[in-house]
Amino acid sequence: MFYFYYTRIVKQNNKHYTKTLLVESERKLSTLMSNLPGMAYRCRNDEEWTMEFVSDGCRDLTGFEPSDLINNAQIPYACLIHPEDRYRVWTGVNDGIANNKIFKLTYRIISKKGIEKWVFEQGQGVYRENEEPVVEGFITDISERINAENALVKSLSEKDVLMNEIHHRVKNNMQLVISLLSLQQNEASVDLQPFFDQLIVRIGIFADIHQELYQSESFSDINLEQHIYNNFLKLRAVMQNYHKQIDLELDIPDPLFNIDIVIPASLIINELATNSLKHAFDKEHGKISISIRKNPEGSIKTMTYTDDGDKMHNTKEGFGITLIKSLTRQLNLTMISDPTGNIKYSFYM
Repeated sequence: MFYFYYTRIVKQNNKHYTKTLLVESERKLSTLMSNLPGMAYRCRNDEEWTMEFVSDGCRDLTGFEPSDLINNAQIPYACLIHPEDRYRVWTGVNDGIANNKIFKLTYRIISKKGIEKWVFEQGQGVYRENEEPVVEGFITDISERINAENALVKSLSEKDVLMNEIHHRVKNNMQLVISLLSLQQNEASVDLQPFFDQLIVRIGIFADIHQELYQSESFSDINLEQHIYNNFLKLRAVMQNYHKQIDLELDIPDPLFNIDIVIPASLIINELATNSLKHAFDKEHGKISISIRKNPEGSIKTMTYTDDGDKMHNTKEGFGITLIKSLTRQLNLTMISDPTGNIKYSFYM
């Protein structure tokens, strides 16, 4: 008898303990649901998304009470979805159910006060025995993020328009300066012709870099190797000895540089190449070699310029050498020259 009495007490205590655990579990779940930044739900997979359960986050998200949505008491959730997004939501959810995968959707809803909100929904189909699958998931307001992204896109679009206008103005102004110099060159004496040629080439370097910068998506992605090569072809074409076959050999393994490096480096090489083409070559064939190495932080570590000309250079320090020294300091480099035999200029940190 004592055994049966004891067993009954244990069963009653276990039942009470189980009930206590269930109440505590429901309390924790309720607390969790009420603190979610959005709405947890369970709904039928029908055209109205008939809600069977809605968490308290429904109030902040939609403006309706949970009881207003459950069993479509006041309004079906489908009617809150923006008309333009309803079909996309329907196909997105059912594609997820058909493939037994979690679905993720971004769409608009209209709140009780008529406010349009962007929401993110994640959920999945849940299968119940002998019943149609239901949908369980979570919906949260992402209007702030979407509005910030839209504002950023608008700002970038406005900046693109502004950059287009600046590009055309700068390009037109540079072309105007080059045209004015060309007109003045026609009236200048023979002795001044080389001066105008060099000045036009220098301005052209800025114009070319500006064009490459405009076409690039980044200020740090200008191809110095390609820029040097293009400028050399133009320079060789305007020099008096353009009929000679002077080739350019480039050794620049990592050619992408910031604009603050490309401009002074291009001008330095332009001055040296001008000097070589004017003074270094009596022979019909020659070569100019340029090697550039890059530091990990993106600056120039070493730059070497040589030619295999058969004439001594004009070593008098004129405007060109003065300009080179100034640009060298701008690049935080030191320059050494060896104008004996084949000319060589080295620039290093």
